[in-house]
Amino acid sequence: MQQLEEIVKYYLTSDTNYALMITGEWGVGKTYYFKNILKKQIKETPIFDDNSKKYRPLLVSLFGLKSVEEIQTEIFLSLYPILKNKTVKLGASIGKSLIKGIMNLKNLGEYYDYVSDVEVDKGDWIKFSELVICFDDLERLSENLNIEEFIGYVNSLVENENVKVLIIANENKIERQNYFALKEKVVGNSIEFIPDINISFESLIEIKFAGFKNYKEFLTKNKSLILEIYTKGSSNLRILSFALAYYQRIFSEVSNQISSNEILKDKKEEILLSLLKFALTISIEYKEGRITYKKKNELYFSEFDWSDFSFNNMQFGNANKEKKEEEKSYREKFIEKYYPDKSFTFFTSVFNFITGGSVFQFDDLVSELKKIYH
Repeated sequence: MQQLEEIVKYYLTSDTNYALMITGEWGVGKTYYFKNILKKQIKETPIFDDNSKKYRPLLVSLFGLKSVEEIQTEIFLSLYPILKNKTVKLGASIGKSLIKGIMNLKNLGEYYDYVSDVEVDKGDWIKFSELVICFDDLERLSENLNIEEFIGYVNSLVENENVKVLIIANENKIERQNYFALKEKVVGNSIEFIPDINISFESLIEIKFAGFKNYKEFLTKNKSLILEIYTKGSSNLRILSFALAYYQRIFSEVSNQISSNEILKDKKEEILLSLLKFALTISIEYKEGRITYKKKNELYFSEFDWSDFSFNNMQFGNANKEKKEEEKSYREKFIEKYYPDKSFTFFTSVFNFITGGSVFQFDDLVSELKKIYH
């Protein structure tokens, strides 16, 4: 994502009167990228009209917000941790702009506790020009707030207050009338977010599992396998994060307890990899809505699986290939996608844990493993 960082840097260091948009599908890591990469870059960048100060990034989710006043409230709440330091206040200009949003709040003190009442340019006063406001979840804005009002508010920020504004959205999900015509009035550049899966993976495990040395080393060692499986079924970074978080519990239990089992301890590495692959595939299918705890779609068979050997599937010649593909069961397609070597093993204890059917029971897993390894 080097290109995106360079575009943002150019935007921050230029005299602008427009917003910058980052668009992409849900779950590809747009918000995660802002929080963990761009936010740091913004904090290190001197503001355009005063190189003695650095920008202050704010992240404001628009999810469900019903009015411009609610947006102003969220901006103020993002600034509140800074304003708790009594030596820091909002400049009069920014205070006037957010006044309705501030007045909506209760029990946070009086308006003048946080806002300067005179137009002075003190070094501690926060000015609009040092803010970078990132509006996230534009496509989830409440229907009660007209898109015209939101675009008009953003336009007033970038035109009149010289605020740097980033907008994160999945434009494919925005169905508001006249949206694209309105967007052109305020958005100067739209960037398609195309994640680098290797960088995203490394950033994810560094941030999420930094305190778990053994698990982090295991994930790093098996990075190629993890990404090979993940990219077959999803591009949603949230799903990968979900899968690795759930598998961490399984990894921990197996690593700590399997050595006491004479039958299984010599197969520890093989077992961990088998469980990793199963946990990833089930997590992907579960989070994508193709399976649930009750709806296993025939992934599990207690007896011999005759669905893998059906006289109806014994087709000959090319004429019936398309028909044969249509008649394949979910289980057959699942195995073709993730287990082309036909090495698929169903672990009920892991499936139930991931799909919310039960907590993870190590003893149940051991019973399953003993059946496999006799």
